[in-house]
Amino acid sequence: MSQALHEIGARKYVLVGLGLLGCTPSAIFTHGTDGSCVDEQNALAFIFDSKLKSLVDHFNNKFSADSKFIFINSTSESDSQNSNGNNCV
Repeated sequence: MSQALHEIGARKYVLVGLGLLGCTPSAIFTHGTDGSCVDEQNALAFIFDSKLKSLVDHFNNKFSADSKFIFINSTSESDSQNSNGNNCV
């Protein structure tokens, strides 16, 4: 996909991480956690985000110098600390 976009002139890309999926109202309601985040879902999101960041680094090395891939981490360090057993709502 990125190769096809590059071929038609795209040079700047932004990829955004998933964030704290376990702190969404749907996850909290579905798992019945009484307002606490679902740590398992957050852990999976962190794994995905770290792999996405690695992919962004790979693309920055693969494509020409005029291309730029940016990863936006949508979860701050304080958000990840607050998700561990604390009320996220």
